[in-house]
Amino acid sequence: MSSATFEFNDGSGVCNVDLDHAEVVGAEVRTTYPDSDSKLVEELLFGGNTVYVLGEFTTIGGANSALSVKEDVGTLLSQWKADHASLLRRFDTDRSGAIDLKEWETARRLANKTVEQQHREIRTQSGIHMLRAPKDDRLFLISALSPERMRKRFIYWSYFHLSVGLGAVGVLIRFS
Repeated sequence: MSSATFEFNDGSGVCNVDLDHAEVVGAEVRTTYPDSDSKLVEELLFGGNTVYVLGEFTTIGGANSALSVKEDVGTLLSQWKADHASLLRRFDTDRSGAIDLKEWETARRLANKTVEQQHREIRTQSGIHMLRAPKDDRLFLISALSPERMRKRFIYWSYFHLSVGLGAVGVLIRFS
């Protein structure tokens, strides 16, 4: 299975497809034997052709970003504390060589304002649209075949498996 993604455009926008855990039904199947102990089967999808994808659609980033003002303010304040000289230059207004409670509150308010502005900017950015394997183990299918042809294929295989199962039950009954 490839760990790459591919991008498609259905006319309404661009979406990336993550191939992990996908059942791929390609336009062409290529089988090779790289060495005597292994077999490599590739289902090939070709660019420019129609592709049917069934999976979980999600948007990563942008307005859907999971952001925490409290955590991000804490991170920013920690970064400012790491550069003590800069922290004193910015917030030690009485030049005492230490940050008192009033000065620290000013730093905390500025950090909060900075983080809120960063979050607003992040939320205005467009996110990345993804199709990937559903989290609840539903089918994740990428196919070069139309839904109608896939339906016919699944029905054919269902009948085939049903007849093999019935045949096996008949053999068991006969020899019991």
